Amino acid sequence: MRSPGEAPERSGEEASLLLPSAWIGAFAFAEIPRSRREGSGTNGEAFMTKRIATIHDIAQACLADRREGWRAFVEGYLPLARHLLSRRFPTLAGTSMLEELFQLTRRKRGTLFDPAGTTSTSLFLLRFGDFVLGEARRRVRPAAPRCSPDRMARDLAPLPRIERQVILLALAGMTLPEIDAIVRVSAQRAQGILDAIPAELEEETAIVHTGPEGEHPLLAAIEEQRSTECLDDRIHGRALDGCLSWKAREDFERHIEGCLRCLARFTFYQELVFFQRKLETTPEEVAAILQVLDLSEGTGEHGSIRGIRRRVGRWFERIAGKGMTSEGTLRGTE
Repeated sequence: MRSPGEAPERSGEEASLLLPSAWIGAFAFAEIPRSRREGSGTNGEAFMTKRIATIHDIAQACLADRREGWRAFVEGYLPLARHLLSRRFPTLAGTSMLEELFQLTRRKRGTLFDPAGTTSTSLFLLRFGDFVLGEARRRVRPAAPRCSPDRMARDLAPLPRIERQVILLALAGMTLPEIDAIVRVSAQRAQGILDAIPAELEEETAIVHTGPEGEHPLLAAIEEQRSTECLDDRIHGRALDGCLSWKAREDFERHIEGCLRCLARFTFYQELVFFQRKLETTPEEVAAILQVLDLSEGTGEHGSIRGIRRRVGRWFERIAGKGMTSEGTLRGTE
């Protein structure tokens, strides 16, 4: 029997699967039942696809062109790419756009997985969302909006911020239940907000209340309004996670009240977070994308899960001074 307060014993396999999650930069550990760890793919793939590894770990494996890294990336981001295309670009449904996106991701991995852009999940989510929308807009060029972003900002200024967000989500093709889930506004209230859009704006935006019709061209025009005073993308993640100081939070709230582009950016981030957590994919869908990518197994150490785990373990050992061995396991668990 172990004494009170003593850590429970773990098998070597269980201990090796413990890796700190960097969602909030704390020592958070997860245990995965054996039944959920087993399945198709290598042990490294099973480990990565349960999302214990951080986006930085996945990015490093993808940069090294390792199958386990690509498998984790596809499983985590295929549903999000599919959502963005289906909601904003329904005309691309049934095409090979998804496969082409991941092929392009692999070819441009040096840019998409740039270490500076994979330091946090929020930063990478927005980068990936921009990548998907950018490629889709190149294939389905949006018409010029009849309403300029500046005019829309003026027309929306008298409305409460939450009502402006509802309108932005409607322009992005979200349904009323989805708007409810993303910004916590009931479908009934959201419908009322859309029904009460000022007449001059209603004619210009032509928001369809009965369901999504795809992305409104005004959204792309709003995004292009980025100025040197717009917020860094990292701030949106910190704000949603409650990681800003009171002063920083006040500055954030004040800024998005007066900047339609940053309010649209924050709303887009909320959309991405919600759907990434909600949507799932199947092993067959993941396997199909990997087949399109024509990835070989690979057994090298640098991009392997063992190599990633060792490097992350050594990094945490340096910053904490204790608690992790060089193998990435908790001391006292072997």
